[in-house]
Amino acid sequence: MRAALEGAAPALREAMEATYFDAMVRLTPRYALQGAATVTGWERGGESIPCAFSRSGRRGRLGRERSGQSGGGNLLDYDALIFCAPEAEIAPGDRVALARPGGEELILETVGRPVVYPTHQEIGVRELNIL
Repeated sequence: MRAALEGAAPALREAMEATYFDAMVRLTPRYALQGAATVTGWERGGESIPCAFSRSGRRGRLGRERSGQSGGGNLLDYDALIFCAPEAEIAPGDRVALARPGGEELILETVGRPVVYPTHQEIGVRELNIL
């Protein structure tokens, strides 16, 4: 069974990559001292990485409803994933600038470690500036 799956991996990967309509660029942290404070800036690095962005309005990873708006602070919350090639180097704590069809750009922060499969990787993300 495992050998059959490994043999199918190139075709499965090609099928996954056919859905990559978005592109992302990794943003890495750069730290600088301003007086007594350390300030974090973000630097764009590397090539544009083809990917697919998915938001879920269903139950989150913890089994509770995660999409929608909260009461008092009116905060938006949803689960989101980026699917990309398994070789892409995205680390926990990185941010990505995601370019969507139609010109929309989102700045997203990675959540946890990416899950890497032979055909793709899944990167949990959250949007930083929703409104």
